[in-house]
Amino acid sequence: MRLNKVKSKNAISYYIIRSVRRGGKNSSEIVKKLGTEKSIRETYGVDDVDAWAREQLRQMNEEE
Repeated sequence: MRLNKVKSKNAISYYIIRSVRRGGKNSSEIVKKLGTEKSIRETYGVDDVDAWAREQLRQMNEEE
């Protein structure tokens, strides 16, 4: 699994995605939507959103 940041005009959204093989072709699927930078700061009270997202990814990789 890996972390994906999608930057738009108004926000940065964080997703945890993984590569899968469907019908002989490579594809990506969203495992978990972490949220936007603003919502993560408000909900979890973190200053460094990138570090928090990487930690979430590390925990999910360990579980899998």
